[in-house]
Amino acid sequence: MYIDAEGHKYKSYEGYVNSPDLDLDLIYSKLWSGERTPQNE
Repeated sequence: MYIDAEGHKYKSYEGYVNSPDLDLDLIYSKLWSGERTPQNE
């Protein structure tokens, strides 16, 4: 289980990184670093 700074719980760190609820700046930085996978279908 992963808990972010705001107290939201996720099943894993990967679930947190790929969450649609992240701030856009975090999404872009996670995509750039390769931690997040693109969510396009």
